[in-house]
Amino acid sequence: MATDRTGRHYDQYFAALAPEALTSEILGKVEDFDKFVYTSGRLSLWARCYNYFNRGAYKDARLNRLGEQAEYTEIYINHYRNLLLHILQMTTNQRPSFDCRAANTDHKSQAQAIVGNGILDYYNRDKSLDQIAKTAVEDVLQFGDAYVYQGWDFSLGDPVMEDPANPGKIIKQGDVFHKNYTPLDVIFDTAAGLHDAKKNWYIIRDYQNKWELIERYPEMKEKILRVANDSQMWQYMRVGYQFNAWSDYVPVFMFFHDRTDALPNGRLFTMLGYDTWFIDTALPPFYKKLPIYRLCASEQRGSGFGYTIAYDLSPIQEAVDGLYSTVITNQSTFGVQNIIMPKGNDISVAEIADGLNLISYDSKLGKPEVLSLLSTPPEIFNFIKQLEGVMETVSGVNSVARGNPESSLKSGSALALVQSMAIQFISGLQQSYTKLLEDLGTGLINVLKANANTKRMIDIAGKNNKSYMTEFDKNDIAGINRVTVDVGNPLARTTAGKVNMADNLLQAGLVETPAQYLQVMATGKLEPLIEGKQSELMLIRGENEAMGAGKQVQAVMTDNHALHVMEHKNVLASPEARQDPNVVQTALAHIMEHINLWKSGDPALFAMLGQPLPPPMIPPGMPGAPGAPSDKAPGAGADMAPGNPIEKEATAVRMPNMPRNPLTKDRTTPNG
Repeated sequence: MATDRTGRHYDQYFAALAPEALTSEILGKVEDFDKFVYTSGRLSLWARCYNYFNRGAYKDARLNRLGEQAEYTEIYINHYRNLLLHILQMTTNQRPSFDCRAANTDHKSQAQAIVGNGILDYYNRDKSLDQIAKTAVEDVLQFGDAYVYQGWDFSLGDPVMEDPANPGKIIKQGDVFHKNYTPLDVIFDTAAGLHDAKKNWYIIRDYQNKWELIERYPEMKEKILRVANDSQMWQYMRVGYQFNAWSDYVPVFMFFHDRTDALPNGRLFTMLGYDTWFIDTALPPFYKKLPIYRLCASEQRGSGFGYTIAYDLSPIQEAVDGLYSTVITNQSTFGVQNIIMPKGNDISVAEIADGLNLISYDSKLGKPEVLSLLSTPPEIFNFIKQLEGVMETVSGVNSVARGNPESSLKSGSALALVQSMAIQFISGLQQSYTKLLEDLGTGLINVLKANANTKRMIDIAGKNNKSYMTEFDKNDIAGINRVTVDVGNPLARTTAGKVNMADNLLQAGLVETPAQYLQVMATGKLEPLIEGKQSELMLIRGENEAMGAGKQVQAVMTDNHALHVMEHKNVLASPEARQDPNVVQTALAHIMEHINLWKSGDPALFAMLGQPLPPPMIPPGMPGAPGAPSDKAPGAGADMAPGNPIEKEATAVRMPNMPRNPLTKDRTTPNG
C-alpha cells in the first residue's frame, strides 16, 4: 500500500484498511479535526460561549479586582445564561409523548404498538431519556451542535446466567444506553461539511476509566497502562482547568462508518492507541443508520457546523459586563465621601469621623466641603438598558417570558400575544428537538428488537397514572417500524388551558364521570378518557381477526353490544368471507350472542356503563311489528319513502268509532 510523506495511505480507502493501519489513520483524522477547529477560530468561539454560560463557576461567584493596583472592579450580570435557560425551558418543558407506529393494522401489530409506547415511556421516565435530550438542547444552545450516542451495553441489565466459558462471571441481559457529546469530541470530515455533503463516518472521543477497561480486556493491561491522559481540548475550554496527568480517564476513540458503496457493511472500530484496539466489526444490523444523533437548530451552510444565537449574544454580554463594571468601579471607589478643606485649617480627621460633632473653623480660611467624584454619566445607564433590550430581541425571549413585562402590557390578551411570539421564535429549535426524540425512540425500539432476547420487567404507567409491572422481549415489539413524538401544546400546561380543555371535552360528551373531569384539570392528560375505549376497540379488532379465521369468540354482558355488532359486521364485508360457511356461521352466531345479551341485560348495568339501551320490543300484531299487515294506502308502494307525509298519514294509528247521537244519528266528537 502506498503512503504519503506523513505515513497516511492514499491508494486505498482508509476505512477499509486493516486494524494496524486504521489506528494511525483514525488518530490522524482526530489531529486534523482538532487543528482545524483551532486554526479556524471555532474552538475559541466555543470557549467564549462555554465560559459565558458557566461564568459564575470560573469567576468564583464574586466581584473581582483587576488592574495593576487592583483599582478596577469587575462584575458580571449574566443575562446570557438567563436568556439561554429560558429558551431551554420553553423548548423542553413539555414532556414528550411517544407514539409507536406499526407496519400493519392487525390486532397483533396494534397491541405491540401499545407495548412499545409503554417501553418508551419507561425509558423516558426511569432511564432519563428526556434528560439526555434536554442536555443536548443545552449543548446546542452553547455550541451550535450537540450529539447523542445510542448504544448497547452487555454489562447492563439483570443477571441471566453464569458464563460457561468463564466460571464466576455472570452474563447479563444487556440494555440500551445513551450519552451526550459536545462538538469538541465528535470528529468528522470537515471537507464534507464544506460541501454540505453527507457525513459517512464519525469518530467519538470518549473518556473512559482505564481500570474498567483492564477489567473488560485483561489481556491488554500493559498497553492500556501505557496510554497517556489527553484532555487538551477541554483544558483549553475550561478557565482554570488543571491538567491531571495522573487521572484514571483515558481517551477511547470509537469509529462508526455508515453502509456505503465503498464500505457496504459499514464498520464499528474501537481503539485506544496506535496498536491497541478492542472491537472491529461490521456495523451491527440493528443500527439502521449511524447511532450518532445530531441536534442542530440552524445550519451554518458550507461549514458542517451549526449556528446558535449564543454567538450573537456573547459580544453584547461582554459590553454589558464592561458597563456595569465601570459603574461599580466608580461607586465602590468614590462611594465613601472625601472632605476637602483649605490649608491651615486646624480641623482634624477625628473631629469629622464619627459625625454629630460641633466643628468650629476660621471663616477666613474657608469651611470643609465634600469632594464629590461619584457622578456617573446617565448615558452609561441608558446604554446598559438599551443593550439588555437588544439581548432580548436577539434571543427572542421577551420581557413577558422572563416574568418582567413592560408597564404598557396590562391586558391578558396582550401578554398572551407577546408570550406566543417568544414560543414561535424557538419553533425551529423545538422541531429539531422533536426530531431528535423521534430518532432516539425509533433507534431504541430497533436495538431492543435485535437484542432483547430474554424477558425483562419494566414499570408501565397505566390507567389513572397507576403503574404496574409487565415483561416483554423482542417478539413483543417486532411489528413496530417507527416512532413519532408529540411534545404537547404549551397551553395544556396552564391552568386556563386545562379548564378550557376539560370544558370542551365535557361539551363533546367525552367526559363520563366527575373524576375524569377533575383528572384532566389536574394533569392535562387525555389518556384517562380514551384508555378504556381504546382497549375495547383493540378487543373488537382481535375478535374480528379470530372470526375471520373461523375461530369462536365469546361475548360478555359488560360489552358495548351496539358497538360490537356494528364492528363485527365488517367480518362479512367481503365476497371471500361470505363464501366461507364457517366464517359466516361464526360471525352471525357471535352477533346474535351480543343481541341476546343486549336484550336480556339489566338496564341499570347499561346506565352505569354509559351504554345505550336496546330498542323497545313491539308486541305482535301492532303496526311495525314483524308480520303485521301494512296500513299503507293501496298502490302506495316503494315511492313512499320514510318521512313522506302521505306515508305518515297512512301509517297513523286509527282512532276507535265514537257512539251516535240518538236524536241526530250523528257520531259524537271526542270533545263533546
